[in-house]
Amino acid sequence: MSEIPTDRQFRVLLCQALFGNPDALLLDEPTNHLDLESISWLEEFLLHYKGILVVVSHDRHFLNAICTDIADLDYETIITYPGNYDAMLVTKTAVRARAEDENKAKEKKISQLKEFVAKFGAGTRASQVQSRVREIDRLQPQDLKKSNILRPYIRFSNPEKQAGQVVFKINGLSKGYGENKVISKFSAEIHRGDKIAIIGNNGQGKTTLLKLLAGVTAPDAGSITKGNNIDIGYFPQNHGDVLNKHTDETAFDWLKNRKAIAYDQDVRGVLGRMLFGGDDAFKPLRNLSGGEAARLIVGGLLLTTPNVLLMDEPNNHLDLEAVSALAVGLSGFKETVIVASHDRELISGFATKIIALEQGQIHVFEGTLDEYLAKKQAGASAKKRS
Repeated sequence: MSEIPTDRQFRVLLCQALFGNPDALLLDEPTNHLDLESISWLEEFLLHYKGILVVVSHDRHFLNAICTDIADLDYETIITYPGNYDAMLVTKTAVRARAEDENKAKEKKISQLKEFVAKFGAGTRASQVQSRVREIDRLQPQDLKKSNILRPYIRFSNPEKQAGQVVFKINGLSKGYGENKVISKFSAEIHRGDKIAIIGNNGQGKTTLLKLLAGVTAPDAGSITKGNNIDIGYFPQNHGDVLNKHTDETAFDWLKNRKAIAYDQDVRGVLGRMLFGGDDAFKPLRNLSGGEAARLIVGGLLLTTPNVLLMDEPNNHLDLEAVSALAVGLSGFKETVIVASHDRELISGFATKIIALEQGQIHVFEGTLDEYLAKKQAGASAKKRS
């Protein structure tokens, strides 16, 4: 096991859980490290599984596809809702809104009753006043607990300098590892404002392509020419590539070092938006969870305002709220975004162009993920008929 990649280790553990037709399955983040094809296979398997399934996941599309009920951990309790994740959100929001509206109505009525009591409390209408006092006690608003689900605020600011119209000109790009040629003679142009999702099965070269664009690794052949005024912000799949967890450096220190001229209050402001409030801003890097590390790296991109974002599986370790916030941030960014991901909700939230790495070939598709998958399905169906 120690000699195979992390994604394949995960597949082995998943096979171990699924093997033997168990009566119940307890799956904790089963889509982590799986590609789109594997996630689709798992969805299909679980839909036909006859036993009891309890799954923890931050993949919204996956939850919507397989779940018949959602147990929501919020308000310091657990509430179970019928239906999938989207159905739960609708019901939960409606219940909360109704409770808040009822409280507002009670507060308005109480205010009116208090005015009556203040006006006639010392007069001859004592019985009516006492009746109003009793009604005030009865109408006390329900104490609504605050949600313990927090959502980061991700909005990428306009960069200090604007990139040229052509961001990357890729010509005959090739890269391999030994005899494994993951990218072969790939040519393309990426323009300012492109919102690109890189998809493909694990091992097909998504991370390699991003590393080549980021200048982290060099090609075996071909070239990548950067356009004018290019300022790259890179989010690596391995957080350890940019976060040194073997020092005493804190989250605040790391972020401050991204932009030395930034004021301390600006750094604290970004940390707050990334949910590092209070003393959490000074948490050592070595103590950060996977989700905290991911949010901190995103915070670095917010602070430094690059004009090209290259992100490799940024949704790994992020919860549903953070993934949703990231999709909103990427969609609203006016400059260039290139993201490798297997999260369909994230991709659908921002991408208008797809680069698909499949069986040693790279296809560039102008359109959304759903449009790409529909075209691919139509092609497969036509091929089967012929």
